[in-house]
Amino acid sequence: MGGQKQSNICVSKFFFKNTLIKGLTVPNKLARELAIDELTPTEGVINMNISEDNNNYKQKKPVSIERLAPATLLLIQEITKLLNDGVILSGTQIEEIGMNLGCGSQSRKSAKNFLLENQAAIRISVGSRSLGSWMSPQTHQEKYSHCREFKATKNNTLYQDLPEISKWARGEFVYFLRRTRDGIYKIGVAKNPRKRAQGIANACGSHLEVVAFKDFCNATDARNTEFTLHSIYDDKRTVGEWFDLFPEEVEAITRTLGGKENEI
Repeated sequence: MGGQKQSNICVSKFFFKNTLIKGLTVPNKLARELAIDELTPTEGVINMNISEDNNNYKQKKPVSIERLAPATLLLIQEITKLLNDGVILSGTQIEEIGMNLGCGSQSRKSAKNFLLENQAAIRISVGSRSLGSWMSPQTHQEKYSHCREFKATKNNTLYQDLPEISKWARGEFVYFLRRTRDGIYKIGVAKNPRKRAQGIANACGSHLEVVAFKDFCNATDARNTEFTLHSIYDDKRTVGEWFDLFPEEVEAITRTLGGKENEI
């Protein structure tokens, strides 16, 4: 598919994640994969040339028009009339047209998919703030993938001190962790403290220091110990199982749990 195809991007106030492109619903990823040769604002309309042979977007096998429901066909006909008249329609407007015609949600979706798969022309309605991300060669996930990989690696390294399973058939652990971001402590119970610590770190956006843990032969003893510690230091509780403790209190809890090596 050689040659160039001219398209107009009308800058509107709102941006729809799946924007209708003269009958085509184009995801953000597709917009980034299109080779942009020229981008020039002219009287509120941006003219953009697209090299079709550089479009790596993989289309699904087109749906045969004979297989479409009558309501879907009716909606396609109405949309096509408007598009042929030069009307630029947003995704919301397409939904409104379908509802006015009495088309259900599935018919509206099928109509959009059919128009996407049978590309006839391209006309995009997109918010101006989105143009920067559309022109970016990387997606947000690609841009920050190294951060997630580093975080996962650090998590796996930091929490090797925590076991993954009790030596007892029905054992559970009481763990004592320090959040490095602000220095508050968490006292809790878990069957797999290593996995639990990784989950806590991801949820609160901070790495954790393993202060102490203890392996109990049954859940009852573990939860009783947790309840006792929570009761003793209840006045130091910030929220949930998090506590703002003095150094001597940290030492006392560590002695109770026996550090990182003690097992019961």
